[in-house]
Amino acid sequence: QIKLKKILFFFLTLILFLIIFNNSVLQIILNISLEKITEKKVKIDSSEFNLKKKELLINNLKVQNDTDFYFKNIFSSNKIIIKFNPFNLFSDTIILDEIIFFNPILSIEISKNKKILKDNISVLEKRSETYKPKIYPKKKIDRNVIVKKIKIIDPQGNLIFNNKYKFENLNL
Repeated sequence: QIKLKKILFFFLTLILFLIIFNNSVLQIILNISLEKITEKKVKIDSSEFNLKKKELLINNLKVQNDTDFYFKNIFSSNKIIIKFNPFNLFSDTIILDEIIFFNPILSIEISKNKKILKDNISVLEKRSETYKPKIYPKKKIDRNVIVKKIKIIDPQGNLIFNNKYKFENLNL
């Protein structure tokens, strides 16, 4: 009886693990999670979870800008590699060994209408006297993420101020 329960538990855990780390399911989970975090539309061309290499590969990540801005994306990266220890993915503190961004592009836009400054990354609105921070519901489980090392390879930036001054493809 006990042996049968252990075998059943093992197979159910294995099936759950395969479902969670199936690449198409993983891509949907990544999309939903990143959209929730950024509060922007996110597109990912593909993702691969490689348990043997202990890494997650994300290809062509794009965080889209709101439609009233010049650049289509706030952030994009051709490839992102996340190296991790699979045993701590389900713990309260997730430790990522390394994140590598390949060819990331960050596009920042600032516009001034009368005396009101507005940007596409919501930093300036937080400096306003009338700003009220968003109140999030209390979490049942609060998970922290620690990243030990970040590498950024060939980063670029775009900056627009008031649709007058445009600086594109700045090597950072």
